[in-house]
Amino acid sequence: MLPDGGTPLAAAAAVALLALYMRAVDRPGAVVGFVVAACLAAGAGWTGFVLIFLLVAVGTATSRRGQRQRRPIQVLCNGGVGAVAALAYGWGISWGMAAATGALGAALSDTVSGELGRRGGRTRLLLFGPEVPAGRDGGMTWFGTLTGLFAAALLPATAFAFGSFALRPALVIAGAAMAGNLLDSLAGATLQPHLGPRGNDWVNLMATASAAVLAAALA
Repeated sequence: MLPDGGTPLAAAAAVALLALYMRAVDRPGAVVGFVVAACLAAGAGWTGFVLIFLLVAVGTATSRRGQRQRRPIQVLCNGGVGAVAALAYGWGISWGMAAATGALGAALSDTVSGELGRRGGRTRLLLFGPEVPAGRDGGMTWFGTLTGLFAAALLPATAFAFGSFALRPALVIAGAAMAGNLLDSLAGATLQPHLGPRGNDWVNLMATASAAVLAAALA
């Protein structure tokens, strides 16, 4: 399952350089991203590498280039849970792959729904509440929610294609990833205003950790 030799380091470097080139992270963020990607590649093999590559590539493609360069803490809160779970899988813990895929799927779903949702349609608080300005924490649009659902399914579908899961577990993990995204919106509207300047980072960590736990328990 583990790539041989220096393959995890080379794969991780490629992901970190891509993120830096696309201006998705600052330089310290790229260093942390390298560590996260290396853990995923080392623990989950080529599947782990492809998952983190898709998270970076798709997440960056849906963002306005260079407008939001993630700092190290943001990289950790989005990818750290998946990295730890992938290492657990590499150490023989069977649920680690499901947890890693769910966590990364939640991070991608949140990024895609947030970036695309603010570009069209009415933004409402938690989708059914009053109309709020685009980009407000907890604000949701139908378009953003649907694209977030597609993004939540992308990484489990990829892992399914690589033979990591059967169809039913892949569907369960996709649901866990979307649940993490929805929890992010709920916590953003309720808890984040009370969590200080790093509130969004803690909410992201909560969302990815919750998705990981759900995926590990149910898949």
